[in-house]
Amino acid sequence: MFVIVFLAISWFFCGRKVESILCFFFFLLDGFQIIPLSWFSLGIGLKPMDYALAYLLGIFVITVLTHNMPVWKDKIMPKFSYLFMAFLVAAIIVSRYFYAVPWGEILRTVRNFILLLSCFLFYRLSIPEIDRLKKIIFYITLCLSGVYILQAIIGAPILNGYAGGAKMDVLGVTIPRYYNFPILLPYFIYYGLYQYNYHSNRQKIFISILLFLPILLSFHRNLIISIIFILVLNIYLYNKFSSKSFKYTLLFILILLPSSGMIYDSLNSRGTINDVKAVMEGDFEAFSRTEDFAESTLLLRMSMLYERTNRMLETPLTTYMGLGLMQEATPYTMSHFDFVLGIRNEDTGEIMQVETSDIAWITLFVRFGLLGTVIYLIYYCNLFLFFWKGKDAEVKRTVCSYMLLMLITSITNIMICSMAYIVPILLEYTRMKKLKKQEPDLLKLKENE
Repeated sequence: MFVIVFLAISWFFCGRKVESILCFFFFLLDGFQIIPLSWFSLGIGLKPMDYALAYLLGIFVITVLTHNMPVWKDKIMPKFSYLFMAFLVAAIIVSRYFYAVPWGEILRTVRNFILLLSCFLFYRLSIPEIDRLKKIIFYITLCLSGVYILQAIIGAPILNGYAGGAKMDVLGVTIPRYYNFPILLPYFIYYGLYQYNYHSNRQKIFISILLFLPILLSFHRNLIISIIFILVLNIYLYNKFSSKSFKYTLLFILILLPSSGMIYDSLNSRGTINDVKAVMEGDFEAFSRTEDFAESTLLLRMSMLYERTNRMLETPLTTYMGLGLMQEATPYTMSHFDFVLGIRNEDTGEIMQVETSDIAWITLFVRFGLLGTVIYLIYYCNLFLFFWKGKDAEVKRTVCSYMLLMLITSITNIMICSMAYIVPILLEYTRMKKLKKQEPDLLKLKENE
């Protein structure tokens, strides 16, 4: 696999940048979720992300050494990027010298944030090259969506990632529930809705099925509700010619949709009020079995968050800087934490202490504390406002919808703090910055005409 990395780096400096960065996305997206992960390991536990980071750092170092770095005034990184990176450095120092977390664990925890530097990579692309790259990855995602649908038909996982496989009964038909839908599918749902140019209605219908059916087959209730909510919100905001009764109906749906998941959880809980009271009183042992929350997943997530936040607030240092940059299921973690709520580790059967794929706020508070979480949210919200104020309507609706989706679903997944999901936003950010930089030249051309 390192041969591909070296080849991709050479392509980047030989004029084949789109093909080169496509290799970067190949590693970023777990070999497009098709190549077995064992092929990347090399017997030393390497993961596809390690190759993506090696590629990115290789490009970055060569660019620095050859004095081809963009000038500072170009501001190719989003605002507050450097502030967040400075916090990461501080978090590393605290984790090592105050918490005594081993260096290996710290580096494995923070390495993914190197992806914030991908702006330096994308900045070398022209706008047509960025558009071509997005379209290629869109087509790849559509193919992966087809494979995901095939999984449900044959009842066996094909794509990489945690598959699950619980049986769901739908109108008397048993359908396996798999969680491993294409990684960037949420982004490309909005790309397909607002940016892609369709050649015919037939093509639009076919592609829409490939985009939305995997989400439905995942039976991810909150994700489905959130996607519908944002679609309705966009119709409400951008459909200027609708009647008042139509807009009032949409407004009612907008109010109802976000609460529907919580209402469902409450109705299916074994006694939500009593459960909440026990958790708030610190009686976590009463819910040490995940099965106790089988019909109330939202309560489980909130309880997990409450238990870990309680620990975080014990001292001023942990309150502001978090509990540390340790890894899951290591001797350090097992000796320092004894949380009783959480998802069980598939390999050890023990409760996962510091990592979870169920709620982003646990990751943020445990890793970064209040200070780091606030800085990251400032970075994220500023990025959102950058697109919201942008003049490219299609990109604005695509990225703002995607970022809003990640924020809304942050209580059910970790997309908002997982850098693989942030990279498409940085690609669009780079495109928007380049477009803004070209505006004065375009105005001059128009004046000369």
